[in-house]
Amino acid sequence: MENSEEDPPVDFESLESPHGLLWTLFNRKGKGKPNGKKPPPEEKKHYLDAEHTKVRVVDFDLKELVVLPREIDLNEWLACNTTTFFNLINLQYSTISEFCTGDTCLAMTACSTTYYWQDEKGKKTKCTAPQYVDFVMSSVQKLVTDEDIFPTKYGE
Repeated sequence: MENSEEDPPVDFESLESPHGLLWTLFNRKGKGKPNGKKPPPEEKKHYLDAEHTKVRVVDFDLKELVVLPREIDLNEWLACNTTTFFNLINLQYSTISEFCTGDTCLAMTACSTTYYWQDEKGKKTKCTAPQYVDFVMSSVQKLVTDEDIFPTKYGE
């Protein structure tokens, strides 16, 4: 391995101590990766531009946002938006699930209402909030992946 003109040769004796190793790693003149290549430039995040950050959902007419496009089949549109909504809810819940555990959320409640899970036989079961969410998400997942309800082949 050749030394680049920018980097001094490595003094291997200084690498014996952790301090020497760290000094060598962080004080090399070549920026970026150890192989001398610079990291790729950071991608511009257009969603952080002022024109996008100042727009709020309340600034839109929600009826316009959910109108069925003329060229799209109603069932295709419903299937696409339902599965997308399910995936987004699942993702959103995953960001808060660590704060709502079986120990901290003993029941699924909202305001003064406690929710019970009702199984296929109609039996109501009291469960923790994470269990309830898991039951709901599993049930919806089963529906969303059912080919009879949401066919994945065009025209069905």
